[in-house]
Amino acid sequence: PEFSRFKTYWGRVFEAYVGRLLREFLPTVPGLKKRLWVEHEDGFEGGVDFIILDGADAAFIQVTTEHIPINITLSGDWAEIKKSIRKLLIEREGKPGKAHRLGTAIQRFRDGSLRLNGINQRDVRRIFPILVMEHGLAQIPGITGEIRNLVAKETAMGELANFLEFWDIE
Repeated sequence: PEFSRFKTYWGRVFEAYVGRLLREFLPTVPGLKKRLWVEHEDGFEGGVDFIILDGADAAFIQVTTEHIPINITLSGDWAEIKKSIRKLLIEREGKPGKAHRLGTAIQRFRDGSLRLNGINQRDVRRIFPILVMEHGLAQIPGITGEIRNLVAKETAMGELANFLEFWDIE
């Protein structure tokens, strides 16, 4: 229980850190009043941590300190690798994983049930899903493709999984 509480705390610290980076370094654009939406602060409960808008483009960002353990990725045991991918991105203990949450938020935005003040979702033509991780994915052949295939098949993200970006801050 103690470690679990610490992991939850650390996850919130990391999310706040990413949020601070976004707030500080997103360029201001004349005529664009608002371009960053933060879950819980900006009146939306979308299941995604941040949304950045830039004209007809949007980035939906989910932040996590969870990762696929390096010993599993380096083992070459694809059954275990897929199990870890599933826990991180699809479902963990009955709760939606990170990519599942991203896909659902994007779907809700597209169908109009996730609203951002003053934004018409039809004006947003391209959406880029981004998973910001404390630790990056192991660079082994095939893992990114395997992740994208699994996410496309098992979340609302569908074909957008081909554009799923993994950013790490180590």
